[in-house]
Order: sequence, then structure tokens, then C-alpha cells
Amino acid sequence: MKECYLSDVNEQFEYVSLVNVFSHIPDFHLFLKDLKRVLTVNGELFIETGNIGDLSSYKEVPTELDLPDHLVFAGEATTIKFLEDAGFEIITIKRRRKDDLLNFIKSIVKKLIGRNISLALPYTSKYRT
Repeated sequence: MKECYLSDVNEQFEYVSLVNVFSHIPDFHLFLKDLKRVLTVNGELFIETGNIGDLSSYKEVPTELDLPDHLVFAGEATTIKFLEDAGFEIITIKRRRKDDLLNFIKSIVKKLIGRNISLALPYTSKYRT
């Protein structure tokens, strides 16, 4: 295992996975350029991120926003545009609810231990991962 900045990586990979990382990146263009460089010609990039940028209010988000470590809240169309502008081809998009019953129970526990979150009924948010 090696720890370094993406810009310092010289190897190439067939697969790169970014799970809940995209909203923490200060410069999408540079980051995606570096990702494209470290992927093999037929390499694949898997991204899991939220669609917070598509929501009309932060109250539609069924979890804490964990500010200030989130730098950008991009929606689906914005994320797709960044990827396509960087030369990526979108193979598939899958949307998954984040406001299911399990998440609701976790939110109740967080509220009980003193976290400053608002509770919302399960299956009512427009938020998707």
C-alpha cells in the first residue's frame, strides 16, 4: 500500500473507485485529468456520490451534511458534465435511496446521542446516492 497524492501516481490501473469522495474535491477538472491519466485505456471509474446539488433545500437531505469537509454539492447533471468534459464515457447510472428505514433508525440514534440533525419520515426525501 502506498500513500501519496494522485498527481504523484505513476502506475496505471484498470479500475478506480471513489465512494463518497467527489464532494470533497476542490478542483474537479484537475482531479479528473489525473484520474484519466492513471486509468488504462479501457479502465473504469466507479463513483458513488449524492445528488445534493439537485435538491431545493438542505432539509431534503436525510443525513447530516458533515460541514465543512464537503466542499461542493453537485447534482447528477453537473457530475455527468464534469466526467464527459474530462473524456469519460458514462456506462450506467444507478440511483439508490438514502432515506430508507435503516437510515431513519440511525438518525434517531444520532439524535439521541446529541447530534444536531433533523428527523424526516423515511422514503420521503428526493436525495439519492
